[in-house]
This record gives sequence, C-alpha cells and structure tokens, in this order.
Amino acid sequence: MPWTRDTRNPLYYVHIYDPSSKERIHLDPQKRLAMQGPAEQVYMRDYKPNDDLAIRATRKGETIKTEKLGTQDIAGVNCWGRSMTHFVPRGAFGNDQPIAIVDELWYWDELGLDVVRCHSDPRSGEQVS
Repeated sequence: MPWTRDTRNPLYYVHIYDPSSKERIHLDPQKRLAMQGPAEQVYMRDYKPNDDLAIRATRKGETIKTEKLGTQDIAGVNCWGRSMTHFVPRGAFGNDQPIAIVDELWYWDELGLDVVRCHSDPRSGEQVS
C-alpha cells in the first residue's frame, strides 16, 4: 500500500498477517528489509460480537457511539461488522466545528481477522484496508 499520495515518490509497504501462527510480517521494499513478530491486537476491545457496545470516551466532551452492522458476504466469506463513531467537540484539537470520526470493521470469525477496515476522518479523508 502507498504511504503517500505523491505519485512521483510513493513509499510502499507490505503487511502480512498469518492467523494460524498469530504472527505478522512487515516488508519494506525500499530498504529490502523484512521484520517478523507476534501479532498484537491493535484495539483495546474484544473483537467478539456482544451486546454491550458501550465504550468510554477518553477525552473530556468526547462521546463514542458503537453499533452492530449485522453480517455481510465479502469476497465469498461471511463477516460481521461493527461501526464506532467518535464525536469530538469543537475546540478539542483547535477545530472550529465538531468532528465525527468513523471506524468500521468487517471481521471473519473463521480465521480471526479483519477482512475490511474503513477509517473516515474529515481532517485526513477516508482510508480503506
């Protein structure tokens, strides 16, 4: 994936996750470097779906709304989805308007991995992986 949108000087990386060994491999083609290590859960939440969708906000004035998105077939596999929206109040980051940051994930239980992740932030745009 490109690290930059500058087509003259793109930086690429490859990230591989092996669910059977729970390891990750990071390849840096520019430096001809490969790094391997244990996979770490990125988020401080359980990936298993549950009915308790309350997640506490960490900053004063911030609120977080979570919702289940149901199930969806993605590339031939049945995934379940969850959306989390962070509402950041005006002035928290020097912003003159409130900000809504949305993270959506689609998870495949059989292999224990995210099939699709979407991050949408009006300050930086949308990223899909």
